[in-house]
Parts: sequence; structure tokens; C-alpha cells
Amino acid sequence: MNLSTRTYCPRYGSHAALIIQYFQKNLSAKLTCAEVAKQINIDPKSVHGATAQAIEAGFLARLNGFYVAGDDIDLAPDYNSVAQANATIAQAASAPLAAHNAFGSSVALAATQQQKARSTAAMPCPQTAVLEDGVPIPSANSRIAHDWPALLNRMQVSQSCLLPKPAYSTLSKATTLTHKQTSQKFVIKKISETEIRIWRTA
Repeated sequence: MNLSTRTYCPRYGSHAALIIQYFQKNLSAKLTCAEVAKQINIDPKSVHGATAQAIEAGFLARLNGFYVAGDDIDLAPDYNSVAQANATIAQAASAPLAAHNAFGSSVALAATQQQKARSTAAMPCPQTAVLEDGVPIPSANSRIAHDWPALLNRMQVSQSCLLPKPAYSTLSKATTLTHKQTSQKFVIKKISETEIRIWRTA
């Protein structure tokens, strides 16, 4: 065995993974190339390429023209557990409100509570909303023109600044406008669910 079982991990759902998964379920199986192809519904010509690394890793073996489980198949990823988990999730998603489906019910309840919390947070109380006098109506470009140039014009190449995520939209428009006017270049990236960072690159 030349290929380390620790470094070889075929992607779940790939031809190699499907073949390994079959032999995990059927450890004593002994199949020809055509039979392997039929079991996972692929072209027989693809079997050799799909199994080459699995054989080298010891997950499978080829004896006298037959494919069998290898000596190290127990070290292969447990694809059957992954398949079972996926089936459970799919079943829960297909019947999220079924009384017998605790997982699906929990997911649906959590989603409802989150949606209700967002709706409550977004809607101020009409009786307590603050009223203000004399606030000018901003023009379409006023936020772009006045919010960010003070920051952008101070930034030197390679400097960056951490900002809240809601700033992204107007900041992005401001960097585009600044680039047209000065040829300065900026890059904005999402850093977390609540923050962004802007870099001056030129």
C-alpha cells in the first residue's frame, strides 16, 4: 500500500466513494468490473479510474479480475453513516411539522421564532417612535458624497479600516466614485457576520 489512508478521502457521492460505500455494506462481495458498474450505475470504463486510488489505499482490492473489500476498508470514511444522516435530514425537511418528527419540529419552531424576532426588532412602536423637526431630506448622492471621503482621503496604500457590515453598500459606491475622481483603488471584504474591512490598494 503506497497511498496513505489518512490522505485519501474521496468526496462523498463520487464514483470512488459510492464503490467503497457498496463494499462497506457488502464486505464479502466479489464483483467483476461490469457488476461494480451496474451496482452504482456508471459506465464500466469508469470503474478502473474510480478505484485505482482506493485500491492503492487498501480500501479495495482486485483479485483474479474481481473487485473485493480491501484489508483497510475499515479505515475508509464511513459513507453509510453520512448517507443515513443525509436521509434523516431530508426526511425532517420533507415533513417539518409532523408530530413524530422532533428534529423537523425543532427546526421549524426555531425558524419561526427567529423570523418573529426579526420582525419585532424591525418595527418600532408607533406610540414611542421619536419625532424630529427640521431634518433635511438627503439627495440621492449626498450619502456617497459626504459620508466616506473623509475616511477614504486619509487612507494610505496598504492601510485598512474595520467597519460595520451595514456600511458596505454606501461605502462601495463611495469607493467607485473616489476611484473615478482620483484613481485610488480600494478592496472591501466581509470579515464576519457583522463586520467588513476596507483596504486601500493603490
